[in-house]
Amino acid sequence: MKLKNMLYSLAAGGSLALGGRWLYRRERTRRESLRRSHQLRRRIVAESVARLAEISAGGAPVREVYFFIWIVERVCIRHGIDFPGFAFDARKGMLFSSKLTGMLRMMISDGVLKLEEDRLLPGEKTESSLAEPDPRVLQVVEETVAQWKSDFPEERLVRFGQLFRQPD
Repeated sequence: MKLKNMLYSLAAGGSLALGGRWLYRRERTRRESLRRSHQLRRRIVAESVARLAEISAGGAPVREVYFFIWIVERVCIRHGIDFPGFAFDARKGMLFSSKLTGMLRMMISDGVLKLEEDRLLPGEKTESSLAEPDPRVLQVVEETVAQWKSDFPEERLVRFGQLFRQPD
């Protein structure tokens, strides 16, 4: 990595000062984009848990939160909506995302979410200061919530088939 940075500095004008400035700007923009995507993820998780807790009596079970966010991510990817991914993986028949697990732990420790047994509830703090996601992402969350507790069909992947259709 140091050799790569030295080559960048030489290519940016031959001077370490000029190359260092260019590297600093590039690193700063990279960090800002990472911070923005982290804030968007936190906002999406907070919105999703709040919506799921509204329709569930005692809060949203954690496994349903994983499944719900996976569905929202898949729908956004399918429709070409800008969505910061959670890097889901299937392990032993279960969805797993280390990004989502870490984020849930952080949000619980910050007081944004409460964990009661195996259910998540919105906490006292709100996530209003975070970056606002694309309105289409919030629309996908709303449509997914609307179909979440429908009675027919019982199989959830069949029930969410309408969300995966290509827009007209």
